[in-house]
Amino acid sequence: MTQVFISHSSRRDPLATLVRERIAEGLAAKNHEVKVDTDALRPGQDWCPTLFRWLADCDAAVVLFNREALDSFWVRREVNVLMWRRALNPGLLVVPVLIGGLTSADVKDHGFSDVLPVQFARPPAEALDGSAVDSLVSQVLDEFAVLPDMNGQPDSMRRWIELVAEYLECTRKKQALIEAGRALGISDEYLPDSEVHPGAGRYIAQQMLDAAPSARLMGAMQAIAPHLDDSSLQRLITQVAPAWISGEAARHLLPSGPGDAPHCRTVALNAWVSQTGHQFIDRAMCLDFAHYWSKAAGGLPVGEDAVQETLDQCFTAVRHLLNFPDELPLERLRFRPDCFHFLILAAHGLRPHVVAEVVEGLHRVLPQLIIVLLTGDDPPAVETIRKWGLDDVVVLTPPLGPDEETLGYQLANDLRSIPDRLNGCWR
Repeated sequence: MTQVFISHSSRRDPLATLVRERIAEGLAAKNHEVKVDTDALRPGQDWCPTLFRWLADCDAAVVLFNREALDSFWVRREVNVLMWRRALNPGLLVVPVLIGGLTSADVKDHGFSDVLPVQFARPPAEALDGSAVDSLVSQVLDEFAVLPDMNGQPDSMRRWIELVAEYLECTRKKQALIEAGRALGISDEYLPDSEVHPGAGRYIAQQMLDAAPSARLMGAMQAIAPHLDDSSLQRLITQVAPAWISGEAARHLLPSGPGDAPHCRTVALNAWVSQTGHQFIDRAMCLDFAHYWSKAAGGLPVGEDAVQETLDQCFTAVRHLLNFPDELPLERLRFRPDCFHFLILAAHGLRPHVVAEVVEGLHRVLPQLIIVLLTGDDPPAVETIRKWGLDDVVVLTPPLGPDEETLGYQLANDLRSIPDRLNGCWR
C-alpha cells in the first residue's frame, strides 16, 4: 500500500480544510494510506517524531499551499525534508497545490523556490469555489493514477535512519538505549523503564539525525557507547557525526530536480575548514557512500600565477577523487555513473578574480563537478558574487552562526575520541 503524506496548515482556513479532506478521501478510496496530522495521530502520541517518521517513510506527498502555510514553520520543515528526499530519490512524487488564489510567485517570495520546478495543481482562473475544489482534487488524484514503482529504488534518508537504528539496537544493555533517548529529550512515555518500546532504536535514530543539539547528541552517545562493541560504535560515530548540521542548508548542495545530473554547479558555504565541507556533503547525501565522492583541493597558492597554481591543485585533487592515473591526460577523466562528485575549495584566501577563473576553468573541463567554495565567517556578499562572475552560485542558507563551525568541529572530534577514551588510551 502506498503511503501518502499531506503537508498543510489549514485549521483556520475552511477552503483549505475542504480541499485537504476531499484529497484524503479520494486517496483513501484508491487504497493509499494517508498520513495527515489531523486524524492519524493518536491522543497522547509524540507529534514531532511521528511526523518526521512519516516524512522519511512516505512514498508520495501532497503539499497544500494557502496563505497560512506560507508562514508556517512546520510546513517549511516538511517541504524541506520532502524536497531533500526528492533530490536523492527520483521515485518520490511530490504534488504541490495552490489554494485561495495563490500563485507560484507567492510561493517563491516566501522562500519555497525549490518547489517551483514541480508542476502545481491549481484551479482554472474562472472557477468558482465549488468547481475550484473539484478541479484541484481531480488534478491531485490524477497524479496518483500511475505511481512510480518504489520497490528496489534507493532511498538514502530512510536507509540512513535504519542503519543508525541498527547500530543503536546492538547495545548489550537495553537500559542504555533508554538513557540515550532521555539524553535526547525523548519522553519516558515513549521509552518506558520496564522495556524498550518496539521500534525505539529507529525513533532515537530520527532524533539523533534531526540536527540534534551538540550537548544532547554527545550525552546520548556517552550513554550508549560503553554497551556497544568497537565495530558498531565506530560506525555509529561515523553516521551521527554530521548530525549537528542543518539539513535545510546541506540539501542545497544537491541539484533540485529529481535525478538531475549537476552541470556547472557552484555552492558557497560560510566555513573555514575542509572537514566542515565534507560533513555538509555527508549530511546532504545521508552518508549514502555508494552515490557520492568528495575531495578538498590543496593549500593557498604561493607562486606568481595564482590561477594556474590553484587550477593545478584542483585537477590533482580531482584525479585523486576519481582514482585516475597521473600519466593520463585530463580529457580522459571519467566520472563514476550515478554518483555526485564534490570538490571543496577554500575561497576565503583567494582574490575574487582567481576564484572566478578557477571555477570557470574547472567547469569548462569538468562540468559534472559540484564545486563547494568555503568563504570564511560570512556568506559571500552580492558584490563578491558579482566579482566572481558566478550569477548562478548557490549560497547555503541558513548560514552557519557564530562559533557554530568551531563547536561542530569540536563535536565531531569529541565523538571520534570516545572509543579511545573508553579504552583508556586517549591521553
